Amino acid sequence: MIGHTLSRTPPWLHYHEIDLNEVDFPQEDWLWNPDMEVSKGVPSKYWKVSGDIVSVMTPDERAVEDTTPVDPSAHIKVNVMLGNYPMPVFMLVVLEEFNRHSARINALLSAIEGATNLASLKAEARAISALPLRTPKQLKTAMITRDTEMRK
Repeated sequence: MIGHTLSRTPPWLHYHEIDLNEVDFPQEDWLWNPDMEVSKGVPSKYWKVSGDIVSVMTPDERAVEDTTPVDPSAHIKVNVMLGNYPMPVFMLVVLEEFNRHSARINALLSAIEGATNLASLKAEARAISALPLRTPKQLKTAMITRDTEMRK
């Protein structure tokens, strides 16, 4: 089904003409085909979502919004949820993981080079810590953490 979505949490991400499906846009996180008429011409930072209704902030609420510090991780959390990884953050996380693997390979090569017999090679190899397999959820968490660190 083609339609429109709006994230239920700020920053409001509004997508037009997108394939609505429960996997990519679960309805607990996204409004499907919301009525956006009241928000036309109003910057998205002044939008509110209550239940399934989109409205705009009052002048008093806008004044508070303009003076409230922005949560630096809010934008990346929504993008990571969508799979829209900010490329610099994604590249840094993958590069750091790649470097950990390279360091382990280099340590194994050094162990092989320095081994005088099989027993010494096995002892050197046992001293090199294993690297865990990563899950997509761990990648998302690492990206949110890295993005937050970069914004400090």
